[in-house]
Amino acid sequence: MQIIAEKYLFRSLVLAAAYALFGSLGLTMALPPSYASPFFPAAGIALAAVYIDAPRMLPALMIGILLMRFSNQQTALFPPLLNFLLSFPPLIQAVAGSSALKRFVGSDCRLDTGSEISRFALVVIFTSLINSILSVSMTGFSLQMAVSWWVGDVLGTLLFFPLTMIFIGAPEAIWFKRMWSVGLPVFLMVCVVTLSFVQSSRWEQKEASYDSDRSAAAIRHRITDSLDSRKILLREISTFYLHNSQAGMTGSEFREYGDEVKKNHPSLLSIEWIPGIPDRHPDGRIGTGIGEMHFPVTFADPPDDRNLGFDLSSSR
Repeated sequence: MQIIAEKYLFRSLVLAAAYALFGSLGLTMALPPSYASPFFPAAGIALAAVYIDAPRMLPALMIGILLMRFSNQQTALFPPLLNFLLSFPPLIQAVAGSSALKRFVGSDCRLDTGSEISRFALVVIFTSLINSILSVSMTGFSLQMAVSWWVGDVLGTLLFFPLTMIFIGAPEAIWFKRMWSVGLPVFLMVCVVTLSFVQSSRWEQKEASYDSDRSAAAIRHRITDSLDSRKILLREISTFYLHNSQAGMTGSEFREYGDEVKKNHPSLLSIEWIPGIPDRHPDGRIGTGIGEMHFPVTFADPPDDRNLGFDLSSSR
């Protein structure tokens, strides 16, 4: 009796650890916001465990699901209550899949005939809808997310159910003989799927990085060109000011200059001439205090009668 209990405890620990491990590996392929993996091997492990030893494996399976959801960086972002509720759909799917498998394939599933394999595939395709539909209804994600969830469970179950059965399936002698005939091809397929995803992710990241660098370079060039244009404009205005602040200027000369500046700098909408004129005391002396300067709008291009003559110093 003690040996049976120890064996059950060992199998439970292995199942919980395997689900958490392979579930987390599957989630490394998941993308936000739903974090639905396009390949989820833990679904196949869950179905095989429940198919062989239900309902005794259900507690261990639930523990494995909770471990995966609360320890994984992506799914841990969900609220705790939602994470807990999302642990039930994969459990329900495994139970439903096991029941359907026993009914349509048999309790002694060997997958050694074309008919068995076809029925197994159909059971997996239809029962894998359970997790995706229930999970999406809880989270409110789109139909596209549900399809991604469903595809991940289907691929994970089709590949990892037979792989798991090699180690826990009955009769053991028959399944263990398939280590090379079934296990090796499935393992190679898993490697191909994983490597394809990794390479695809690298290409996408490289393309995204290239697009980001190109956009940043374009923005940098636009900013540089804009700053260079402003520098040129400031130098032109400075030269114009130094020349005309002493020599004086007429309205027609300013308009001519303003038209030329706006032609060279289309972003400039208007330009005004606001000289600093010192106030004079009654005795003729020029004031030097802060409040003894006037800054009237003398010229404007385009002309603006509302501002002409307005003293900017009066706003102090």
